[in-house]
Amino acid sequence: MGVCDKALQAAYERNQHPPEKLYQPWIDDCAAQAANALAAVEETIQPNSRYLLLDRLTQADVAAAVAERFARGALRLATDAHMPRLHALSQTLAEQPAFIVPEHAR
Repeated sequence: MGVCDKALQAAYERNQHPPEKLYQPWIDDCAAQAANALAAVEETIQPNSRYLLLDRLTQADVAAAVAERFARGALRLATDAHMPRLHALSQTLAEQPAFIVPEHAR
């Protein structure tokens, strides 16, 4: 969840402050912390495992997938290249019925 917090802080800095007031070192620091946290999660995923910890979906999988997707969007992290197992987990969960956003809710 720290990844989501750092991605949100970086996005807020970038989107809510006028360009002349942006503090790029803060954005870079938040992005680096988020990337490092996601890389640590990546290291815990076994190569042929469907899930993070158990042989079934847990809250850890949901949190990791949400964090990966948010960081990919908000920070433009190339998780497909740098965290392929985590990216694959996120993609797999995004295709599950429980994670699909209905057209009328978009």
